[in-house]
Amino acid sequence: MDSGSRASAARRAIVEAYIDLMEEKPYDSIRVKELVQRSNVARSTFYVHFRDAIDVLEGIEGTLLGLLSLYRSDGDAYKGAIAGMPFECMENWFEVCIEHERVLRALTGPHGDPYFTVRLQNQIRQELNQMMDDDRATGCGPTTWSCSPHPTSGS
Repeated sequence: MDSGSRASAARRAIVEAYIDLMEEKPYDSIRVKELVQRSNVARSTFYVHFRDAIDVLEGIEGTLLGLLSLYRSDGDAYKGAIAGMPFECMENWFEVCIEHERVLRALTGPHGDPYFTVRLQNQIRQELNQMMDDDRATGCGPTTWSCSPHPTSGS
């Protein structure tokens, strides 16, 4: 395993340890000592990747918020390509939620960061508003959206 792969594995182990611990105790009581013990990573290796335990949380939240972006890109070309496709955007969003269900449950659960839920709600609200504005600007909207029916079994 090369040094890049080891570094990536160590970082993943720390993140997984944080998620494990957040399922057991409040996010703000998780300590570096617990993270290095749980992840089986040296303390010095932890500090190569993160400043402190809250830095791990902020990394998890930032990554997840990026993945849960309806547009997933700030590029105008990308937004233009998906304008008028709200159903596809929402379907992708729900697929990401399913794929990252464990992390979402930990972050929004009883031991998670309550501010994350607020940030996620605000992001969704802003992106839905932007999506509607983009649809209006491109002449798309509820009367022009095409929604292909899902195939049913036996059809």
